[in-house]
Amino acid sequence: MVITCFAHLRFIKSENAAIGTIINSFVHVVMYSYYFLTALGPSVQKHLWWKKYLTRVQIIQFIIGILYCLGLIVFNCTHSKLFILYILADVFIFLYLFLKFYKKTYRPKGKTQ
Repeated sequence: MVITCFAHLRFIKSENAAIGTIINSFVHVVMYSYYFLTALGPSVQKHLWWKKYLTRVQIIQFIIGILYCLGLIVFNCTHSKLFILYILADVFIFLYLFLKFYKKTYRPKGKTQ
C-alpha cells in the first residue's frame, strides 16, 4: 500500500484515487477500532460480535474498488490505464484472500461439499 500510494502521488497525481482512499481510510478506522477493543481483554472481547460484519465491509470495499476502476476505464477517464490495471490486480488479490478467509472462518462447520 505504501508503494502504491507513493507511486500514485509521485507519478500519477490524479484526484480519481480520492474515492478509494476515503473508503479505505474509513474501513481501516473501523478495523483498527475493533483491534483496539479486542486488546482491552476478555471483558470487552465478549461484546465484540461484529468481526464477521467487519470482514464483509472489507469485501464490499474491494468490490466497490473494482467497480470504480472499471468505471474509470469504461468512461475513459484521464487516469493512467496501466496504473488502473495494477490497482485492479491488487484489489482482485485482496478480494480473493478475504473471500477465502471469510469462507474458512464463517462457513458452518460440518457441511461437506
